[in-house]
Amino acid sequence: MQQSDFIFDKIFKQKVGHLNFNIETYKKIYDLIEIQDIFEVSQEQFEYVKKKSLFSVLCIYNEEGKMYLQKDFHDEYRALPWGSIRDTDDIHAAVRRIAKKIHEDIVIWEIEPIALVTNIFKFWEEYHTNVGVVFMARVRNFDEIKKSLYYGDFLIITEQELHKINKYANNQVVQLALKRVKTFTHSFPEHEIATNEKYKFRYTLHNKIVKKMFLTPRIKRKKEFNQLLFDKIWNIDSFIDVSCWDNWFLTTLTKYIPELKVVVGNDISRSQIDLPHQEQQKILYTNHNAVHLPFKKNAFDIAYCANTLHHMTSRKDMQSLLTWMSSIAKKIIIVEIERPKETGWFPHILNKYRYIWFLKDVGWAYVSQSEFEIVINDLFKNKAKIQFSYFKNIQGKYMIAEIENQDNQEQKQQGNKISFQQLIERYEKVKRAKQQQEARAMKV
Repeated sequence: MQQSDFIFDKIFKQKVGHLNFNIETYKKIYDLIEIQDIFEVSQEQFEYVKKKSLFSVLCIYNEEGKMYLQKDFHDEYRALPWGSIRDTDDIHAAVRRIAKKIHEDIVIWEIEPIALVTNIFKFWEEYHTNVGVVFMARVRNFDEIKKSLYYGDFLIITEQELHKINKYANNQVVQLALKRVKTFTHSFPEHEIATNEKYKFRYTLHNKIVKKMFLTPRIKRKKEFNQLLFDKIWNIDSFIDVSCWDNWFLTTLTKYIPELKVVVGNDISRSQIDLPHQEQQKILYTNHNAVHLPFKKNAFDIAYCANTLHHMTSRKDMQSLLTWMSSIAKKIIIVEIERPKETGWFPHILNKYRYIWFLKDVGWAYVSQSEFEIVINDLFKNKAKIQFSYFKNIQGKYMIAEIENQDNQEQKQQGNKISFQQLIERYEKVKRAKQQQEARAMKV
C-alpha cells in the first residue's frame, strides 16, 4: 500500500486506497479462509459484475447463536445477505448498509472478518473476478426486529439447513461461522456499550473542555508519561491497542513513529472508533470484545492495554483478556490505574465525580499495586519476562506491566533507542522539510 493511494482518496473524495489498505491488513492479522467459486453467467450479468470490484457477505448472528439466512427461490434454498462495497464506502459503514437490507432498524455490533471469497464469472471465453470480504456480525436488537423479518429468519443451523444453502461459498462461510460462534464462552458487554452510547455527548464535552482547560497535558505530565511508554515500544513493525477508547495514544504513536507497518485500534464501543480520525490513515479500527480477540497468533509485536482491567466483570474475563493478549502479541504492555482510595483523597474524588458520576464509567474492579503484581505474576511467572514500573500524576498512580514471551527474547533485535524528545524533533524536522517542499512547488 503506497501513500499515493491515500492522496488519490483525498483528491477524488473516494476510499479505494483505504479499502485496499484494510483488506491487506486483514490478511496480515486474521486467519482468513480463502474460498473460490466460479459461475457461468449471461452477457447482461457479465456486464453488470464487470462494473463491480469489491463486495461483502454477511453472516449475522444473535446471542443464542442463531444465524440469519434469507429466502431464495420460493424458500427451497437459502443464502447469506451480500452487497457491493462502493468506492466511497468506509468498510464498516458498508457492512452496516448491507445489513439494513435485512431490516431498516437493525443494529449490528462486533464485526469480524472471517474469510475472503473470490468469485470468478465466465461468459463464453471471457472471465472477470470479484473479491469479497466475509464478516460475522452480532445483532444487538434481535428482540425488536424478529417479528418483522420478511425476507429471511434467524435459524439454528442444522445439517438440514446446511443442505438448503446451495451456493458453495455461502455454505462454507456458514460452517466456518458456526465453528466460531461455538467458541464464544463469555457474555457480551451490552451494559457497557449501552452506557457509552447513552452518555456519548458527555465524553465529547469532557474532551473539548475538561481536558483542554483543566486536566491539560502539562498538569497530567503527559510528556513524561509518553517517554516512559515509548522506552518500552521500540524496533517494532506492528502494534495493537486492544481498548483504544479516545485514541490519544495511537495518535501519538503514528505521529512520531510513521514507519510502523500495522497499527490497529480496537474498542468494543463503536462510539469511540467511529469518531472522525481522517488524519490517521494508517490505523485500522476494529470493535472486538477484548476478552476474545480473533487475531492470528503473534500477529503483533506489541499489544497494549490501558485502564481496562477494572472494567472486567469476572476473574474469568480478566484472565481471558490477558491470555488472549499474550497469544496475539510477542510482548504485551498493561497500564492500569491503582485503586483511587489507595493512592490518595484527590484521585479518589476525581474518580468518583469525574469518571463515575459524570462520565458514567462502569468499571469497578480496581486493584492495589500489590494485587496488580500478584495478578500478573500468577498468570505469567515462569512463562515470560515481567517488568513493573510506576508513574504518578494528578489522576493517581499508573501501574505498568511489561510482559515479553520467552520465545521472543532470543529473537529480539535491539535498535539504537531514541528519546521521546528526539522523536518530536525528528517529526518537526520532517514536517518543516515537507512545508518547504510544498512552498517551492507553489512558486513553480
